[in-house]
Amino acid sequence: MIWVRRIIALPFIILAFITFQVGVLAQQTASNLISPSFYLETLADSNVYSFLLTDLPITALQDVRKAHSNPIIEQSGLSDETIVSSINTIVPPDWLQSNFESTVTGVGDYVTGKTDEFTISIPVDERVQAASNQITFVLNESDIYKMVMENQVRPVVSEASKNELPFDVSVNEDQLMASIQKIISKAWLTGQIDSVLGEVVPYAVGSEDTFSIVVKVDDRIEVAVAEVKSLMAEANAYEALFEGSIAPNISSSIGNSAKLPYGIEITDEEISSIIKKTAPPSWMQKTTESILDNATPYLVGKTDEFTISINIEPNKEEAVSDLMALAEQKLNTKLADLPDCDTDEVVNILNNPVAGLPSCYPADPSLKQQMQSFTRSYVTTVISAVRPQIINTIPNSIDFDQNSLRQVVPAKALDSFDQGRDIVRDGYTFTEKDLENLIKQGAGDNSWNQVSKVRDSLSKGIQYNERDFRIHIETVTADGGQTLSMLDQVRGILKLVHMFNMAVYIPTLLIAAIVGFLGGRGWIQRLMWAAITMLVASILVYAIWGPVYSSIAEPILHVQIDQIASQASGQIAPQFLATESLVVQQVTNIGKIAISKFISGISGTALITSILSLAIIVGCVVLNKVNSR
Repeated sequence: MIWVRRIIALPFIILAFITFQVGVLAQQTASNLISPSFYLETLADSNVYSFLLTDLPITALQDVRKAHSNPIIEQSGLSDETIVSSINTIVPPDWLQSNFESTVTGVGDYVTGKTDEFTISIPVDERVQAASNQITFVLNESDIYKMVMENQVRPVVSEASKNELPFDVSVNEDQLMASIQKIISKAWLTGQIDSVLGEVVPYAVGSEDTFSIVVKVDDRIEVAVAEVKSLMAEANAYEALFEGSIAPNISSSIGNSAKLPYGIEITDEEISSIIKKTAPPSWMQKTTESILDNATPYLVGKTDEFTISINIEPNKEEAVSDLMALAEQKLNTKLADLPDCDTDEVVNILNNPVAGLPSCYPADPSLKQQMQSFTRSYVTTVISAVRPQIINTIPNSIDFDQNSLRQVVPAKALDSFDQGRDIVRDGYTFTEKDLENLIKQGAGDNSWNQVSKVRDSLSKGIQYNERDFRIHIETVTADGGQTLSMLDQVRGILKLVHMFNMAVYIPTLLIAAIVGFLGGRGWIQRLMWAAITMLVASILVYAIWGPVYSSIAEPILHVQIDQIASQASGQIAPQFLATESLVVQQVTNIGKIAISKFISGISGTALITSILSLAIIVGCVVLNKVNSR
């Protein structure tokens, strides 16, 4: 009779295998495919975080350089390794992994009904500080300074070099750029940026409610003065200073021309030209640099006025002989322009001298010889007037002061000139109030409110909970209320799945119990037969999803996945072929790992069941032997 029962039990063993197979698949689906931890573990096993922050950026940068699609990266002078290192410093892989996993776990457990609430808190202040530090590092390591100078500053300098400069100084673009780069050096600029970030970052992350950026440029004055002197020397500005300052003073003293006897006139330009000849380049340079040195306190805003006296008395005295020679030349020219005299007219002039010039003047050399004494008296009269009419009229010294300086500054540049003095004196100050006004004027009050919200978020970190999630769903979907209702229904179903996912094994256990009652006489035998049923079912499942799958199905599946991946490569962004290929490869790898984890879950469950079943069988055998004694 027992053998009949045991024969009847055999189909049930087969049925147990089927139900166990179905049960394991259902349980793994419930515990893995709808569980955030399954996906997070898969991502972790694939090293996706290191991939996103290291492998992917490096490959993408290489593609960018090959495609010449980003001048900033190409001109930065930064290696791919340096850029990626900065990225990893700002966003470390472990920080990304930790916060991503906490976010996905919180939201995922809520959506799948595992929890009824969640709170996500991600601190970001350290990351902002890290980003600030990296900005300074990148500036020091890169050619960004050079790039900014060439792409941003040079166009401005180029335009400025075309505009009117004081004293009509002409300076080319390259000369101005070279000087600017010495005044605003890379080291100085980097230090200023570092200081600015030190003020702004605590405000940005909400740890401080105010900030005050003060950029001091007084330490660059000495360099700037030296560069101005150099530019003036290269541009021949020392001579221009004479024309712009000394010559006008001569003109104002003389007028348009100096009036000498017999209608002789020497223009102010001729006088300035002669005096200028008495000023060698060394004198002009020394005088100009003296003016610049004396004007520096005014230029930097430390004083509101200055005066320097330029002594030109030696120059005047040196110019006397040339002025007399010019006066004599002009007299001779005027005499030569008179009508020609004959012998009788010459005799008449000699016998009846007049106060002024004669009405005629002989061209014949012998007649000129007869009038030599008269001619000499004319010359004496004219050159004797040079000193009182010219030399004594011109002051011995010329004062150059702030008004003189402002007169040679182009009118349209005076406002900028005054603003520059204020900035040099006090530094450039920028506070949170200036930032607020700037944003409100440019983008409106609402934009400033958004800035305030961002600061608040940064101070507290990123905060997100189920209420924010539901509000988000409600606002972004067309029918928020209906979507939320469907979400709650899904959550309820998934919650039941989590609660009763082990119930899928009940049919298998019942069948095993039936086999036990059919195949065994006593309770120990019945338990053993039930365990044998579970052992057979679990071994078969393990064999199918373990060795058989690994040796037969898995290689075929991987080949199919690789073929699909190969077909997808190069279809989306051909110019970034390497990057796309790497992404496809990573996605393929993640897919393989996910499948492997799912299959391993099936075979692992079957193996554990086999071990437990075998242990029960061994226990039953031992009990039978003990009882038989």
